[in-house]
Amino acid sequence: MTEIVFLVEEVPEGGYVARTLGESIFTQAETLEQIPDQARDAVRCHFGDSPDAPKMIRLQLVKANQALLDVRDAEREFEVGQCRPMSAEELMKEIIP
Repeated sequence: MTEIVFLVEEVPEGGYVARTLGESIFTQAETLEQIPDQARDAVRCHFGDSPDAPKMIRLQLVKANQALLDVRDAEREFEVGQCRPMSAEELMKEIIP
């Protein structure tokens, strides 16, 4: 795996949560500035020394009610024309049934 994508969302209670696409990795932080380190740590914990560990971590900030990608297959690349508007809640239901 060369890259892993985290969706980062601000939570009403305060702070941020980040969830991956395609893997069961979740992390959280009090500030947006802390998310990159938290995501890096979560990836290290998940993959350990595995050769399958991603070489790059991509963070996608998602705002509530923002139009998002229709993610049906997290491993495939998307073009803008393949997207349809989705709320963050709809997207998370698609990713984590």
